[in-house]
Amino acid sequence: MPRRPRNDPNAPDLDRERIVAVSLELIDRDGLDRFSLRALARELGAGNMSVYYYVKDRDELLELVLDEVLGTVELSGLPDDPIEALRVLAGRFIGAFVRHPNTIPLFVLRPLLTIGPSGATLFDRFVGLLRETGADDDVVADTTVALVEYLCGHLLGYLPHMQPVADDAGAIVDLVVTELGDRAPNIAAIAPALRRTVGDVGAAPGVSLILAALRAPGGTAVAPPGRR
Repeated sequence: MPRRPRNDPNAPDLDRERIVAVSLELIDRDGLDRFSLRALARELGAGNMSVYYYVKDRDELLELVLDEVLGTVELSGLPDDPIEALRVLAGRFIGAFVRHPNTIPLFVLRPLLTIGPSGATLFDRFVGLLRETGADDDVVADTTVALVEYLCGHLLGYLPHMQPVADDAGAIVDLVVTELGDRAPNIAAIAPALRRTVGDVGAAPGVSLILAALRAPGGTAVAPPGRR
């Protein structure tokens, strides 16, 4: 791992790990839109071009930052039951981004092909746990896609500018029910349950619903229609 250009003995003692760590600090503090390699160089006390010795460009650095966040998801100490382990792991995954909400777009808006080593290990663990349920490969593939799509949508609620909406979710349900009135009797009927569900975003109820569909009442993995 390179540490600093040999032709610049006065350059600060840099390495890729420090650059990624400071980048994450800046994104946490200032937001993703304000993050630039120039701002990073200032924070590091380095010349504007020094960072390019370690990363090709801003996009490559952001991929490394995303992998740093995904690497904080603890993979050990999961329940023995694979479905319970998946619930816990999904909660830990969400928690990693709750700690670094400004990085959420890096996961939500970028293809999984840009995921680095830590992310690959994490998502392979997700798939491995799904396979441990006994579901066939088609069901595992479908559930993997459903989980990723759900988690992407769920994480949007943790974006900093969305927090006021999330904090007032119960009041928003009440407002919607009042506005719709007699036009939406079914929504009104489940309003108490909606209020509870949207107010408990950390529980990620959609994850439980997706995983519950893996098993029939007898505990056997269920294939979607047309694949039985």
